Amino acid sequence: MQDIQEELRDMFLFFPIRLHRFINYIFSFLDEGFSKDLGVLMVLDKYGPMPISRIGNIISVRKSNMTPIIDYLEDLGYVKRNLSSEDRRKIYIEITDEGKMYLENKLDVIDKLIKEKCSNLNDEEIREAIEAVKTITCLIEKIVGPSLHH
Repeated sequence: MQDIQEELRDMFLFFPIRLHRFINYIFSFLDEGFSKDLGVLMVLDKYGPMPISRIGNIISVRKSNMTPIIDYLEDLGYVKRNLSSEDRRKIYIEITDEGKMYLENKLDVIDKLIKEKCSNLNDEEIREAIEAVKTITCLIEKIVGPSLHH
């Protein structure tokens, strides 16, 4: 029988692998899979305009890698850059109406995929899974700090 330290180590080592496998499985049914672009749009839609560095912090992408993503989304018309009214040196990224429409369409497809792929789970199992993810998220944030600073 494993002691608690071994179980904790195994959780930290194997949980990300299993989670990555699950995410890849779900998103493999999308034409382009899950992209950082979609993550940026989701963050901006949920939390509102913010600096590039904060978006990168939330989705775990370095600022140097964020600029091409923001440029790409801006070229598509999905985001726009705005100067801060308080500090003109700060640039905030904001999702556009076109970006919101694109995101809504993608999320509809993802919702259908998740519903289909998780159809063998009953409501209680789904609730348990949601609570488990919330618990793991809280534990991770206690260890590494929250990804969102309000």
